[in-house]
Amino acid sequence: MTRRTLAVDRVLVLLAGLVLVAVGAGAALWQLRWVSGTPGRLVLAPAVADAPRQGWWTAALALAGLLLLGLALWWLLSHLTRSRPTRLGLAGSSTDGRLGYDVSAVADAAARSLAARPDVTSVRSSTAYAGGQPVVELRATTSSRTDVTSIERAVADVARELATATDDSVRLRVRVVVGRRAPAPRRVA
Repeated sequence: MTRRTLAVDRVLVLLAGLVLVAVGAGAALWQLRWVSGTPGRLVLAPAVADAPRQGWWTAALALAGLLLLGLALWWLLSHLTRSRPTRLGLAGSSTDGRLGYDVSAVADAAARSLAARPDVTSVRSSTAYAGGQPVVELRATTSSRTDVTSIERAVADVARELATATDDSVRLRVRVVVGRRAPAPRRVA
C-alpha cells in the first residue's frame, strides 16, 4: 500500500467516525427532546414502537452489542502490525546446523548488485511482506539517457540472483525512476 492510499483510508475512517458520532449525538438529543419540533415517536408501526417493552428486547440488544463488540475487536486485531521473521531458513539445511539468511541483508545485497550497473545512479532497498512471503522492494534511479532494455536486463539479473540465493522464497519488486535532465543554463543578457 502506498502512502497516498493509507492517507485516504485514514481520512475515510475519520469521516466515518465523525458521521457516527454526529448520528449518535443527534439520537441522544432527540431522545432527550432537546431538539425542537421532533415528534415523540418516530416509528409509526405499533409493533416496532412497542418492542422495547417486550421481554426479549433486552436479550436482543445484549446479543447485538456482543456481536458488534466482537466485530470491532476482530477489526482492530486484524489491523495490528504483526511482527515478521527477519531471519529465514534455506531448504536443504542439515540437522547439525541450519543455513539461513537475513531478509534485510538480502535486500541490501540486491540493492548493491543493481547499483553496480553503470546506468543506475542510486538504489534504495526495503522489505515488506505480502501474503506471508517476504518481498524485497528496490527503488532505482537511472540517468535520463539510460537504455530501457539494459535496465530490464539488470533487473532480471538481480531477480535471478535473488531467487538463487533464497531458494525462490523471496519476491522482488523494483521501481525504476528515470532521473531528470539537468536544466539548461540560463542566459544573462
